[in-house]
Amino acid sequence: MALSRPNPEALFAHKKVRAQCLAGDVVGNCVYAHGPKVGDDYVVRTADPADAAKMPAFGVIIAKLDATHCWVQVQGENEELMTGMLLTRPVFVGADGALSQTLPPAPAFVQFMGTPMAPDTVWLAPNFLMTKQAL
Repeated sequence: MALSRPNPEALFAHKKVRAQCLAGDVVGNCVYAHGPKVGDDYVVRTADPADAAKMPAFGVIIAKLDATHCWVQVQGENEELMTGMLLTRPVFVGADGALSQTLPPAPAFVQFMGTPMAPDTVWLAPNFLMTKQAL
């Protein structure tokens, strides 16, 4: 029996899902699951590290299809979300719900979302284990 080899491009492809969101949820926001799927769409809202009910984030909005539908990237390389990143700092859910290299102010939940690969490229890999910062 011959062993099949996985396609490396498929292993590292951008992983994205279609979702229903709010009109105020914008490209670049980290999102959490807000409710059950509606048809083939996930239901998402912008994450808030100061509110446990709005965490953890599982991805980032990468495109709005219309006011209430979007694409959410859940894993992989992205060259469009951030610029000017320091290569020695990880990426977190920021205080405003967007990706950030700055920790949200305490008390807040800290969630790792990815690693810079270049100043303008982040590898998204949300970690669902969070730490709560104390004052």
